[in-house]
Amino acid sequence: MPDISFHIGLYKTASTYLQNAVFPQSGGLGRGSPHNQNDILARVKKSFLYCSPGVWRESHGLMLSEDIKNSSPNSTHILYSDEAIYAARIFGNDARASLAAGEPYHLAEHFHQFKKHAWKDRGRVRVFFYVRNQADWLGSLYVQLSNRIIGASQSDFEEHIDRLVDQPSAYGGNVARFDDLTSALQEALGPDNVLPLLYERLHDECTWEKIRQFTGISGLGSSSLQGTGKDYKVRQRIPGNWPIRPYGEGLKARTPSEFLYKYLYRVLAGNRSLQMTGELRTKLQACYLDSNRNFEKLSGLSLAADDLQYYPSQE
Repeated sequence: MPDISFHIGLYKTASTYLQNAVFPQSGGLGRGSPHNQNDILARVKKSFLYCSPGVWRESHGLMLSEDIKNSSPNSTHILYSDEAIYAARIFGNDARASLAAGEPYHLAEHFHQFKKHAWKDRGRVRVFFYVRNQADWLGSLYVQLSNRIIGASQSDFEEHIDRLVDQPSAYGGNVARFDDLTSALQEALGPDNVLPLLYERLHDECTWEKIRQFTGISGLGSSSLQGTGKDYKVRQRIPGNWPIRPYGEGLKARTPSEFLYKYLYRVLAGNRSLQMTGELRTKLQACYLDSNRNFEKLSGLSLAADDLQYYPSQE
C-alpha cells in the first residue's frame, strides 16, 4: 500500500520552482505535475480550502483519494505538492484573511480526517514544508500579492504588520507562528509524520537527505536544483528590498472602467519598493521570539545562526 507525502509550501519558499523543476522528475503530483488525472489539482484545493474536513468521509473525498492514488506513477511512495491547500496568503483581501484566521488548525483537521477516513489503511500520511524567517517571509508574501492590493506601499505594509502583531487571530498572523503549524500537524498525524524544513537551507544536502528518508523517494535530491530561478519569484533588489508589483499586473480586467483604473493607477504610482527596515525586522523578531523557540523544540531545527535572521543578532 502506498504512503503519501504532502508538500504544503509554505508560500514564497521556492514551491513553484520545486513543483516545476524538481518534483515531476520523481513522479510528483499536484501543482506543476504532468501526471495529474481527473482534475485532481482543482478538486484537492477546493476540498482543503472550501469544504469541511468531513468531506473526507463522503463519497467526494473517498473518490478523490482514489484518483490521487491512481494518478501517481509511483506505487509505493506518492508525493503531492500544492502550497495553495494551506490558507496562509494573509494579504490581499478580507476573505483571504478570514480563511487564514482559522489556520493552521483547519488544515490539521483536514489531514486527520483524510488519514482516518479517505486514505485509511493504504499507507502512512505525511506532511513536509519549508519555513522562512518571518520578516523576509511576510515581506516577500506581501509584494507577491501586491498586484491585488489597492494602495500597496511601504506604509500599507507596515499597517498590515501592526494588525498582525496586535490582533493575530483576527488578521491571520497566526500563520507566521510556525510552532502552531508544527504542533497541530504533529497532533493530527503523529510527530514522525511531520517534517519542517528551513528555506534558508534549501540547497543543503542534509535537507534533501531528510526529504528522501521522509518520503521514501530516493530520486529526490539536490542534484536537481539549479537555483530558484528568476521566473518563479519576485526577486529582492537588494537584501530586504523588493519591488512592489503594479496593481492589476497579470490580472485580467473584467470591465472597461476597471481596465482604465488599473492603467491610471500604474502610471501614477510609478516604481515603488518595499524595504524591510531594521526597526521592522526587529519588531517581527521580537513578536515571534517565543514561537520560534518553541518551534526549535518541536522540529529539532536550530534557528540561532545569524545568517538565518529568525532572532535578533544578539539572541
